[in-house]
Amino acid sequence: MSENSNNFDSLLEPVETVADEQFYQRADEFIALANELSDASNGDEEFANSAAKVSASLMYANARFNIWLTACGYNKAEDLKANKEQVLNYFLEQYKLMLEDNFEEYSNNFEEYMNPPEDEVKRFV
Repeated sequence: MSENSNNFDSLLEPVETVADEQFYQRADEFIALANELSDASNGDEEFANSAAKVSASLMYANARFNIWLTACGYNKAEDLKANKEQVLNYFLEQYKLMLEDNFEEYSNNFEEYMNPPEDEVKRFV
């Protein structure tokens, strides 16, 4: 960030440098909520439609929260606007890295994750 920001710069580091002991626990809580909101009791097609809507809402909420958090680090809107590209690039790069990691995880464990036993409901894991 440029000199117009305050002490917020230290929060905009790669996730692996700021992940604490509760990082995955918090993520698991969001996943549990996403599963709850994606009612899987109505069959695969309705679940997929519901899960897609939950995904869109979760992505929107994440974007809104990230920009709010970023704005907390500034004293003036002009300073925030001046760093727009840096802020967007940071979040886009971090999301891309997480998406790539999870893509690898799912592609390497596809059978286990996507074919639960018949007595279990398919869930986001």
